[in-house]
Amino acid sequence: MMHWFDKAVGNTQRETKQHQPFDLDLSDGAGITASACEPPAAADKFIEQLQLQINNMPKPSWVWHELQSAFAAHASMGGIGKIIRQDTALAAEIIHIANAPAFDLLTPIHDVERAVSHLGGNLVRSTATRHCLAGALHRASGFYDQQVLWRHAMAVSALAEQIAPHIPHCNASEAATLGLLHDMGRMLLNHILRASTTAPATALLEPKGYLHWEAMMAGCTHVEAGTLLAVHWDFPDKLVQGIRFHHHLGFAQVESVPEAVRSEVFAVYLADLLAIHLKFPGGNPCKTLPHESFADFLPRTTLQEICSSEAVSKALWRVYATDF
Repeated sequence: MMHWFDKAVGNTQRETKQHQPFDLDLSDGAGITASACEPPAAADKFIEQLQLQINNMPKPSWVWHELQSAFAAHASMGGIGKIIRQDTALAAEIIHIANAPAFDLLTPIHDVERAVSHLGGNLVRSTATRHCLAGALHRASGFYDQQVLWRHAMAVSALAEQIAPHIPHCNASEAATLGLLHDMGRMLLNHILRASTTAPATALLEPKGYLHWEAMMAGCTHVEAGTLLAVHWDFPDKLVQGIRFHHHLGFAQVESVPEAVRSEVFAVYLADLLAIHLKFPGGNPCKTLPHESFADFLPRTTLQEICSSEAVSKALWRVYATDF
């Protein structure tokens, strides 16, 4: 006779075997399915030239750093509002976005605290980051559309915050911040890639993935550029590592990502994949499922269930409705 414990273990093993977390049909929606492999590293000479350019870029204001600390400490919306109020231009932008026509307010919002409460933490974080960093990263013309990049970043941030509770030991606030900044290297590449640069053909992308095209056209990938910029801007080490490894899940096993950032990077990778799938592409048409070794990081749900959830739809609608 089989012992009850043996039955329980057997049931668990069958459930684990049957659970297919990465069940998203990549042929559906915008973008193309691409296999991926690790891109070549940029030449030392090119990295030195890029570093010189980065060294001349202004650093984010103290307001941005103080807001990040406040969000990390789970400060109240009132506390967040007090910090924002010290930056007149940021306060005006927060109020402007809170009054966007899509939100269909009965009574206009005129004060920062109410605007912050109305928008919620993620949208406030996104707006403040774009306000504080856009000046340094702005380029009037380039291969990537700056507005599209920021909206993609906001979508990934919102999605990462929704996905984080499904991932064991994932810090939702850190995942949301990483989602907002994971592609900032692409904004930096706008200083290298010309607006006339030809978009890569499907035939070029499918064998190796989008990072190879960036390396070929710009001399480095947005991952390398973003990591250098994060170090220059004195970002916390966990955020630097998150930016550095946010594409590894597409071509390497779970051990390739440092354990300290593994859960948050996984959340952002899934959020990036879903953002592209749900028509917030940010310039990258490639959709690649995570390496199968990451399957245990999504034990209770699937990509299709997340993609179809009401919470995700609401979060993305707020990003879409944001007027900037």
